Parts: sequence; structure tokens; C-alpha cells
Amino acid sequence: MARQLNDWMAAQPLEFQSKILAKADQIQAAIGLAELRKQQGITQAQLAERLGVSQASISQVENQAE
Repeated sequence: MARQLNDWMAAQPLEFQSKILAKADQIQAAIGLAELRKQQGITQAQLAERLGVSQASISQVENQAE
């Protein structure tokens, strides 16, 4: 499966590959944020308050991964 994906990606235009890789990075970051927040035992609202953003912003970032 991985070989097929690598072959498919290699056949795509470089601009498209860059967009795919950038989106993958965003998803990885969102997953990491949710995992770290949960490990700390804090809610989205608590994290938002500490960061000075809205809870909706935290939710939006975390849900990019879904």
C-alpha cells in the first residue's frame, strides 16, 4: 500500500505534492495538540484561555485532523 501511495505521489505535479504535504503537516499538528491537551488533563476551554484564543479556535484546529 505504501509503495502505491509513494508511486502515486511521485506522479503528481510538484505544486500538488507540496499542497498535500502541507495539509499532512497541519493534520499532524492538530493531532499533536489534542493529544498534548488531553495528556495535561485540560479542556479546550482551559487551553484557549491560557493561549488567549477562543475555545472554538482550539476546536477548529483539533478537528482539522478528523
